[in-house]
Amino acid sequence: MPLTLDQEAMLSTWFETAKNLSAAKELESKLRDQLVKELFNNEKDAGTETIEIANGYKLRAVKKLDYNLNNKEGAVTALVAIINPELARKLVKWNPKLSESTYKNLDPETQKLFDGCLTIKPGKPSLKIIAPNANENAPEDSGESES
Repeated sequence: MPLTLDQEAMLSTWFETAKNLSAAKELESKLRDQLVKELFNNEKDAGTETIEIANGYKLRAVKKLDYNLNNKEGAVTALVAIINPELARKLVKWNPKLSESTYKNLDPETQKLFDGCLTIKPGKPSLKIIAPNANENAPEDSGESES
């Protein structure tokens, strides 16, 4: 499909912006980590720290620890089954996640049962520029953007 000049310009701008965004995100993350390492207490894993910088400005770091459960082979399920049920409900949060392929294969009557608690809305599309003679399924970091 031939592109108009406006479409070519838009595609070019998007491609450059996607590259710049990716590089900016990577650089911002590295600089943030380095600043926290150099300016704040390295022995403190979590919590808020604030330092004075210049002209009345302050720099605040909020350090966090991420807690994730690994339910491989049902380990979490087995543990919550042996502790107090009320404690188990407070300690472990289960988030329902729909299996799209299973839902799509349901008969219409069973699908209707779920439709009352299911929200379906358009997701953000992704774009990827594929070079001529390239493997279309190969990962490419240039030009792909899901933001």
